[in-house]
Amino acid sequence: MSCLWTIANLACNTDNMIMMKCIPGLINALVDVGYRQCENSDSLERTMEILRARSIASRALLNLSWPPENKIGMSQDVGIVRVLCQMATHRTPPFSKSRTMQGIITQTRRHSLGAIRNLAAAPWRSKIGLCEYDGSRLLDTLTDAALNDSDEKVVELSFAAIHNLAIHDTAKMIVSRPALLSALKNTLLAEEAKNGGKNSSRGHASSTLLVLERSITPDMPLYENLRALLDAVNPSFVQAKTNPNNSETILNTAAV
Repeated sequence: MSCLWTIANLACNTDNMIMMKCIPGLINALVDVGYRQCENSDSLERTMEILRARSIASRALLNLSWPPENKIGMSQDVGIVRVLCQMATHRTPPFSKSRTMQGIITQTRRHSLGAIRNLAAAPWRSKIGLCEYDGSRLLDTLTDAALNDSDEKVVELSFAAIHNLAIHDTAKMIVSRPALLSALKNTLLAEEAKNGGKNSSRGHASSTLLVLERSITPDMPLYENLRALLDAVNPSFVQAKTNPNNSETILNTAAV
């Protein structure tokens, strides 16, 4: 645990991030820790150790995913993407009534979604690869988080990641997923009264919808999917289009 904390803390320093990503075995060790699972026979102490270790490992991956130089390599690492998807959707602690455990796994989800958001800010080829990964598993993970997570920060991070992935070359993959469009619609409608800023869930959803509208034209078969979404959120989407700040890309953030 002390070694993990040290690694995660060192990875907070921007001068260390690129060098640490290149250390042989470091990323694989963090991924292995992220894959650790609690067994029913584990003691309370053992269970807490595993949950805390996974949370710290996710924090280290979040920090290492921050610099642009690390994004391409990490986004192409199947082990990293797979473990982030797994940790991003883990919501039920072994002891369901434990608020401490619930807090730990919530923090793990935040770190994991934050890392995915950072990787999704990679160049366009990497965005395509992330969307295509394992039959669009990453998009399904983000949709699951956006629709089903009870933590507002997790939901916001999921929409930020979707926004970062949304470009002309990935628009078809996004529009072809009804559940993802449903998540966008729910957020655009539910948060209309809140008038959230550009870094809110609604702000990210609005920016994503702008990309989809520019990329999916009426002559495309998938346009009907988009048309249904546009009709559902109109006129709130029309109002959002007048705000140019909604098209800005979310900045990367390292943990502290």
